[in-house]
Amino acid sequence: MKKVFFVLLIFALVLTGCQKNDFTPESGLPYEGDIENGKKQGTGTMFYENENIFYEGQWKDDKFNGEGKLYYEDGTLRYEGEFKDNLMQGNGKVYSEAGDLVYDGQWLENEMSGKGKMYYDNGTLMYDGEMAKGKINGYGLFYYETGELMYKGSFRNNELHGKGTLYSQTGNIKHDGEFRDGTKWN
Repeated sequence: MKKVFFVLLIFALVLTGCQKNDFTPESGLPYEGDIENGKKQGTGTMFYENENIFYEGQWKDDKFNGEGKLYYEDGTLRYEGEFKDNLMQGNGKVYSEAGDLVYDGQWLENEMSGKGKMYYDNGTLMYDGEMAKGKINGYGLFYYETGELMYKGSFRNNELHGKGTLYSQTGNIKHDGEFRDGTKWN
């Protein structure tokens, strides 16, 4: 059987970039905000050494907790949403270094988990559906970069898996049925 190849590879690469946890606050970065018992508590802002904002938002016990925003070193917004103990947790949006929205959805301990939407660099919707452990898992809709529906159905570990319908860019059905590990099954 012919393996079904499509832009999930691109999607997987984008996912990898979104989930790098390299934004733990460094102890030496300048901070302005609330301090209680020697710890960052309440509302505060931490800055890069170049004086651009690193993080602004809620703190609890020296950690990002609650609503907040992270920035790239050049000042471009990187993430806005909810945190728990320095991890993306709850609802949040991730942006590329160019400032484009990449992901808008739910997070669980720094992994995309729950309902979410991914976007191509041109702003077109790429994927709308369920995520688990940082991968496409469950039911979802996957789109061509031009906006046409490519696939609707079940996914497992970033691959077509289960019942689904695969479409051509012109909207014709290429396959309607079962998929197993990215391969047409019947």
